[in-house]
Amino acid sequence: MVLLRGGYKSVETAGDAECAQAVLRRGGIGVVITDIRMPGTDGLSLMQWALAHCPGPAWIVLSGRATFDDAVKAVKLGAFDFISKPIVKMESFLVSVRNALRQRKLVAEQLRLQSELERRNAELRQRVGQLEEAFNLLAEQSEIISQDLVRAELVQRALLPQRVPDLGSFTFDAYYRPGHNVGGDLYDVVRVDNDHAAFYVADAAGHGVSAAMVAVLFKLRLRLYDAGAGRVLPPDRVLTEVNRAILLECSTPGLFLTAALCQLNLRTGELLVASGGHPPLLLRRAKGTIETIVKTGPALGLAEDAVYTVWSTHLDRNDRLLLYTDGITGPGTAGQPPNHRTMLALLSESPGEPQELLRCIRERTFGCNGGGEREDDVTLVLVTAGGTGGTLNHESAAAAPTPASLVHSGRILAGSNDRSTFFRFEDRCGWTLAAAFHDTCRDEIAAGKHIVLDFAGCTFLDSTMLGTIHEALAHGQKSGTSFTLQALPSEIRDLFEELAMESVLRAIADPPQPVPPDMIPLMSLPTPSNRVRRRITQAHEAIAAINDHNREKFRDVLTQLRQDRPGDDLLG
Repeated sequence: MVLLRGGYKSVETAGDAECAQAVLRRGGIGVVITDIRMPGTDGLSLMQWALAHCPGPAWIVLSGRATFDDAVKAVKLGAFDFISKPIVKMESFLVSVRNALRQRKLVAEQLRLQSELERRNAELRQRVGQLEEAFNLLAEQSEIISQDLVRAELVQRALLPQRVPDLGSFTFDAYYRPGHNVGGDLYDVVRVDNDHAAFYVADAAGHGVSAAMVAVLFKLRLRLYDAGAGRVLPPDRVLTEVNRAILLECSTPGLFLTAALCQLNLRTGELLVASGGHPPLLLRRAKGTIETIVKTGPALGLAEDAVYTVWSTHLDRNDRLLLYTDGITGPGTAGQPPNHRTMLALLSESPGEPQELLRCIRERTFGCNGGGEREDDVTLVLVTAGGTGGTLNHESAAAAPTPASLVHSGRILAGSNDRSTFFRFEDRCGWTLAAAFHDTCRDEIAAGKHIVLDFAGCTFLDSTMLGTIHEALAHGQKSGTSFTLQALPSEIRDLFEELAMESVLRAIADPPQPVPPDMIPLMSLPTPSNRVRRRITQAHEAIAAINDHNREKFRDVLTQLRQDRPGDDLLG
């Protein structure tokens, strides 16, 4: 009656434990109020039976002769409240019932939320697994593509002139630098017959493989000599034939190139130029005047009926002719890139040596160190009347920081607990993962985490990764962060011992700690090539600084790194 007056409309009663069990089996009960003493089975035994067969309801236990032991037993079984009889204040009793129902709802909501969290965690683990599988596939494909691009660069570089042919009293100097492994720039200089030489600069639209293939097609279809007639072909006719061949063999929107083709009579100095949409050629006369040779027709691969004309002049002693691609006047890294007027000024200053002039133009484009990110390819050709021979300077692509032999297919997993951050190295870990590991490790050190490096699944570390680990440990020690290395295979320990990395060896701990179960791979995201070069350089400097043996071992490597990208190792 008290419960009904208290507003509870669904109240069931049972005279003994057996009746109570029947009610509980039907379900739908929120709170059970039981006396300890009742016919047959007592209240605590009923409660114990219900916990095994009908869990869910909250329990309030009543007792007219309450003892401390009874209260302890009831609480241990999970009773919400223990009330002594007689009940003096019915309002307090109703509050206890209301609170028991509220707790039951809270427990049910907690269970629902826990179940939902477990479901979402399972979905997340599944997605992480799918992402991990996709990442591994992309990493393998990226490695294959990277190796193919490096090989493609070697093939394309083989198409460049390897030496300057005999040009009589003319010198030929060139500078070539692709923006990517393979680029759309191409140049060449050939001796056509006893009296004539031809040279050109071509620039295919866009970047990468498609641009490189158009440039190669241009070279393959370039016919400078008519063997049947026994004569050299004029540049305007050569460009006309190449234009038709490009349109016939790969007529696709967006595939075209500009080119400047020059024919030089080595005996008389007569110069014939045909330019298909190419940036102006600059001719500095010995007396100091500057002449501009503009395009004599449209870019190749745009129109089948394109017409090309010839611009003719003579090169006298100390005259200089400059050809270049538009990468030199595009956005550089040293402020404003040289425009046409600046190029004229640089050419008019006319330093004594041809390569000095090319160096001045490069510095104006890339800065004094020659570094920096750049999308487009750059080609410079300087022909000087007077002297012999010349110099060909071919730099590597900015996007190729190391040879293909240094590309590895391993991965690094990361995970944390309350105190430590774990990095697990698997398979062959090299320079492609060094920047991601370096940055993540520094962040965790800054957060005060103990660092654990686990090598259980690692088979190889390249010198860049070895140096990066050495740097990370040194930074951690300086910041007061402890480091532990564990589960080292013998071949990995041998690498540390070979380079006398004593501080790393002292951090080896045994037995290994268990790694967190849900570790995720560090993503080797695309990184600016100058930053990759700095990471490689700084890692090798860290190893070289350990002792004289390492310094000598990596002397040539560091020299090459600094020559390829001077100044990178000085940047922060």
